[in-house]
Amino acid sequence: MFGAPAPSPLAVFTNKSLSADERTAVASELQVSLKAQEVPAIATIVKDGEEAESIRVAAVGILGSLTDDSGLSSLLAVAGDANETSALKLAAVDAIGSLMMFAAIEEHGHHQVMAALNAALLDTGPQVRVAALRALASHRDPQLVQHLTSGLRDASTLPVSQADAILALVVAGAVPEHATLLRGFLASPDPGTKTAAVLALNLDPESHSKIVSLLKDRNEATQVRLAVLRGLSEGSPENVGIILELLKSSAEADLTKQAAAVTLTRIVETAGQKLNHDELNVILGQLRILSGGEKVIPGLNRTLEIAKKMHPNL
Repeated sequence: MFGAPAPSPLAVFTNKSLSADERTAVASELQVSLKAQEVPAIATIVKDGEEAESIRVAAVGILGSLTDDSGLSSLLAVAGDANETSALKLAAVDAIGSLMMFAAIEEHGHHQVMAALNAALLDTGPQVRVAALRALASHRDPQLVQHLTSGLRDASTLPVSQADAILALVVAGAVPEHATLLRGFLASPDPGTKTAAVLALNLDPESHSKIVSLLKDRNEATQVRLAVLRGLSEGSPENVGIILELLKSSAEADLTKQAAAVTLTRIVETAGQKLNHDELNVILGQLRILSGGEKVIPGLNRTLEIAKKMHPNL
């Protein structure tokens, strides 16, 4: 005799006699196997205020994984309900953002989504606001860009931090148009805001000298200097000299040198072909006499290996 078949993931998830852990354990399986006729059962759990929050959050995630808009109305209801918990509204906004990116949504539903996300920018929960910001920025919403740039000029109208607003403009592809505004934040007293500005403007020619000066200033916040190094790795081989000077300095901390070594490796790896034989030879000569802690040397050795592969006769 064969035993009874195992219950389906939906049967487990909707079984209130099981523990929350047992029920949420099948949520990931439902995200890939949920059938159209099973959506209403999940939507019912989303709306059920007597269910445990963890189960409702899991149900929201399941609806957010759909490739159509059959669960959208339930998600919009949660996101717009001021009486729901921040955790549930956060999950709903993330799910709506996912549907906007990957699901087929009709025009009317699209307008509802944009309205809901813009409303979520004013939510009392900061994480909900940031989630809405991410979703709108990914969609490159022009209304959001206008809202953020206005808020960066007048912080009293900004629904998120200046750093989050700047990074959202990066995602929205709005940096070139608003570079002049963003350059002012390279002098922000807040390290987080300044870091965001560095990351946003790392390819802006007019910001290059100011950004490099932040790296050279050892009194600057470490997170800002590390952001500069990260940005330089995406630039031209002209940045090699800046990195070598930092690596030569005995006053630099190993953490900064380690990041500089990684940056140098990336520059040589991605842009090294733009360097001629003599330029690479000079770089190799300087690398061979550099010293550093045990976390720095591997990065330097990696750069040497890459350069030698490009020009085996060096």
